[in-house]
Amino acid sequence: MTALIQYGRIWAIFPTTIVAINDASAYAAGMSFGMTPLIKLSPNKTLEGFLGGMVLTLLFVIWE
Repeated sequence: MTALIQYGRIWAIFPTTIVAINDASAYAAGMSFGMTPLIKLSPNKTLEGFLGGMVLTLLFVIWE
């Protein structure tokens, strides 16, 4: 891990991974549990998807 931080690769890989994890987990949670619309601008987004993505992303960041 020290070598990754030293050469800066972690700053390219980690944020990209966080975004991908957030997007995938929000989609999965929204498809599984989504019932409450989040915003009228994007009708397929749900509150459950937003919260699921947030929780799973936080768990991933804490675990990493």
